[in-house]
Amino acid sequence: MAGRAARHDYPPPHHGAGGERLAAVAGRPEDGGRGIPGAGGDVKAVIRPYPPIADYGVAGDGNTAALIARDGSLDWLCWPRFDSPSIFAALLDEHVGGRFRIAPQGPFASAQRYLDDTNVLVTTFDAPGGCLEVTDFVACTCGENGLIEGRSVLYRVARCLAGEVTVETLYWPRPDYGRSRARLQGGPHSLSFAAGSSTVTLESTAPLSVRGGAAEGQLRLREGDVLALALQSGNAEAVSDWERSLRETASSWRRWASRCSYRGPWREAVVRSALALRLLFHAPSGAVVAAPTTSLPEDVGGVRNWDYRYSWLRDAAMTVSALYSLGYRHEADCYADWVLKALDGCHCADGLQVMYGLDGDCVPPERELAHLAGYRASRPVRVGNAAHAQRQLDVYGEVLDFFGLCREFGRARESEAWIPLSRLAQEVVERWREPDRGIWEVRSEAKHFVYSKVMAWVALGRVVQAAHRLHLPGDVRRWSREQERIKSDVLARGTAGSPPYLARAYDDPSPDASNLLVLVKDFLPRDHPLVAGTLEVVMGRLGHGPLVYRYLAEDGLPGHEGAFLPCSFWLVEALAKVGRQEEAVSRFEELVARASALGLLPEEMDPDTGEYLGNYPQGLSHLALVNAAVALEEASGARRERPWRDR
Repeated sequence: MAGRAARHDYPPPHHGAGGERLAAVAGRPEDGGRGIPGAGGDVKAVIRPYPPIADYGVAGDGNTAALIARDGSLDWLCWPRFDSPSIFAALLDEHVGGRFRIAPQGPFASAQRYLDDTNVLVTTFDAPGGCLEVTDFVACTCGENGLIEGRSVLYRVARCLAGEVTVETLYWPRPDYGRSRARLQGGPHSLSFAAGSSTVTLESTAPLSVRGGAAEGQLRLREGDVLALALQSGNAEAVSDWERSLRETASSWRRWASRCSYRGPWREAVVRSALALRLLFHAPSGAVVAAPTTSLPEDVGGVRNWDYRYSWLRDAAMTVSALYSLGYRHEADCYADWVLKALDGCHCADGLQVMYGLDGDCVPPERELAHLAGYRASRPVRVGNAAHAQRQLDVYGEVLDFFGLCREFGRARESEAWIPLSRLAQEVVERWREPDRGIWEVRSEAKHFVYSKVMAWVALGRVVQAAHRLHLPGDVRRWSREQERIKSDVLARGTAGSPPYLARAYDDPSPDASNLLVLVKDFLPRDHPLVAGTLEVVMGRLGHGPLVYRYLAEDGLPGHEGAFLPCSFWLVEALAKVGRQEEAVSRFEELVARASALGLLPEEMDPDTGEYLGNYPQGLSHLALVNAAVALEEASGARRERPWRDR
């Protein structure tokens, strides 16, 4: 994944998700530019077409994450946490969102890569007079047990590799999702502004000129020259420390990546996915965000735009389980602590919540930011998420399955957490006959979704196992009896077709790709007719090449969505589990080839154009890749021992 691409003319070419591993994008001179709204009209900037989502790299430290386009523009950063208001949001509105851009003056070609086995992002620019490299990272240290909590410092370091390059810097913060104009104070090497209760400071080794709410700089670099900038909260000096911070950050990520136990043929993709997942962990609390962005559209120009900067119990449990399978146990311990804290605190009257805030608190109410135009006119832009109040039965199964997995991995936690976990089991007993909104959080009427019922079955099975193996008290007979009733109910009411397959819901015979997960949960033996029937109906009616739609039924929202990357990997995992190895490998390799040039994955993809859709990078997609790779390795017989106990 090293090297540089050839120069191309503007606009940037789009190679599709399956294109070359280092695609190129060209910049353009400021052709007159336009005044920046809120910056006093004095600073000019390119208002360029929205880059494809696949053109973004991400850098972070376990507190927050920045999205940086291949043209050198940092277009998304919430500060100081994932769920804080943004200070740069050109990703969602080119005109008022704010950005932080470093790039050569004039036309250029550029490409991005990560330093091997790190989350240190490197963008290389080929300009007419020379070559420039910009290194972006958020300083962090990984000890033996993972990321060490600390204050965030974002570094942007430009180095001339050859010839001479004039570097232009535009620093245009717009706090509170672009609603506020930054009042920049200080200068010319240190500028501060207030963002909520924080003071944000940018240090620069070269002077910046302030004009209204923005600052700009221009510096001619010769081979070996460096321009360094550091963004942080507070006023501590940081920019002079960039070289040591870069060494320590890269070394820390590499130490963490080296602990990955996977040694199969797709190690590069698996390690990159693990590193992407690790970026989604909130280091201070142990929570796991679904993605670091909000409102990137599932349907460009449509309304399917959601805020993913919170911790879904389902996604987080799956993420930690995937990392556990790669030998990472500290993250599971931290997440278990976080879950127990969340269960102790914010528990709504309608049962277990679907998602929580980063501190285990309640997710804020969903609201629309009408002042933002949205990515490529995809409105509304939303913050908060109304799905937190939905009833989704499958979440019980994901949480209890996670704790059962910890026990299998030699890290039993049920004894210390038995009171809240047995309470969840009792809620399952009381609620499993009720309809819910399902794993897909439909905004139409509640249904008796088959996957929800099966995960209720999983939940009761896990507590029964724990009670028996750890000699814990509880109404085990009732749990076992209800578990049997759930299975009988699903088999009687949750199937359709001839040959039969698992239906979407009791009153809906359409196929649903979530049922692929049923096939890997030991609900049915691999030779059961429903297994083959479900696989065939998903591939035949929801498949599009290697990609899979999650469903095609009505869900209460206008518009359409793309194929769902997690479901596409779930199909690989299911095929591997039933012995269809060759087919599974072929599909997996096609999916891996659709990752971005950096190895990152979205939530969804247009099967025809390869366009990335939805929030990015998407944790559910990356964990599904990991699980599929591990399943393929196990199915091949290459993975015989589990590596987690003493790592």
